[in-house]
Amino acid sequence: MLEAALAWAARGWAVFPVHTPVTTGENPTCSCRSADCKQVGKHPRTKHGHLEATTDPAQIRRWWTQWPTANIGTRPGTAGHVGFDLDKPHLLQAAREIGLFGEPTMDVRTGDGTHKYFLHEPLPDGTTIHGIIARSMFGYLL
Repeated sequence: MLEAALAWAARGWAVFPVHTPVTTGENPTCSCRSADCKQVGKHPRTKHGHLEATTDPAQIRRWWTQWPTANIGTRPGTAGHVGFDLDKPHLLQAAREIGLFGEPTMDVRTGDGTHKYFLHEPLPDGTTIHGIIARSMFGYLL
């Protein structure tokens, strides 16, 4: 994970550490150890979360030395991208309807679907396109 985080940062993507699912027994829990965690393996490990995202290799090494299995979060706008979280069937359908699958892009497969990243100037926080939330400067994706 450290090597991957450093590789993303070398390409200009500011990264930060995110909790991970812990799979012991039938039901996965979160590395945050909260019994009622609502975002298992999907929330920041640092106090200020995505606002601490950085491309600084020294900081990235400190984080992933402390949490070697941490997931990698990124703020797409820091690298001139906008990301779309398409982890629900209705969001995938909306993306198809507006042509997002016809555009050349970087796709990242997730446990539930996909994230699509497009070169684009940052969008305001909370921007939605046909119900799809755009993640840019103040949102994050894993």
